[in-house]
Amino acid sequence: MIRYFLIFLLVGILSACGQDLKNVVPVKMTSYDSLLLSQLEKNSKHKKIKYALSTTSKLPYSLKINDILAEENIAPNDDRVLNHFTWSYLDNYILGNGNYKAKYTFQPHEDPEIAAEDGLIHQSDLDELEIELLRYEEYDGEIENITIHKKFTFAIPNPVSFTEQEIEFTIKDLPYKIKGWSESQDLRDIDS
Repeated sequence: MIRYFLIFLLVGILSACGQDLKNVVPVKMTSYDSLLLSQLEKNSKHKKIKYALSTTSKLPYSLKINDILAEENIAPNDDRVLNHFTWSYLDNYILGNGNYKAKYTFQPHEDPEIAAEDGLIHQSDLDELEIELLRYEEYDGEIENITIHKKFTFAIPNPVSFTEQEIEFTIKDLPYKIKGWSESQDLRDIDS
């Protein structure tokens, strides 16, 4: 199907440019080309399983996943103050199925209309947080079948000037495993 489309496209381009179609030599696809195109077409039709952390916070925060900075929201804008959420896509941070850790660092809000009078973070601030691990499928760039995989809540015994809260989650259904830094080679050790 793709082969015919490519030939049709080529003929259309050549005729639009005023080229003589009698001199066009049809290109035969090799079995490798055909296999490659069919695999690309097949892969584009499959849904991809993905994960994200959804965060609704009035507090400025940073998020690290496995000690890698994933997001930094130091000055929430008006939308976040109105309880809009932010998705932190996990594709670049999870290598496959397994256990993962993420760490949120929350700071008090600098806006006096939102911040507590004492300038600290209180349990009531953390009670307003909504942090969820989302599982979804992506098909041709469209997001489908969003489900909440896990919800997280935090507790602090006393008001604090900042707080770090760690979460753990397990991924079990990814159909791939990516080689990470642990399997890489340090090029500094190679003799030039």
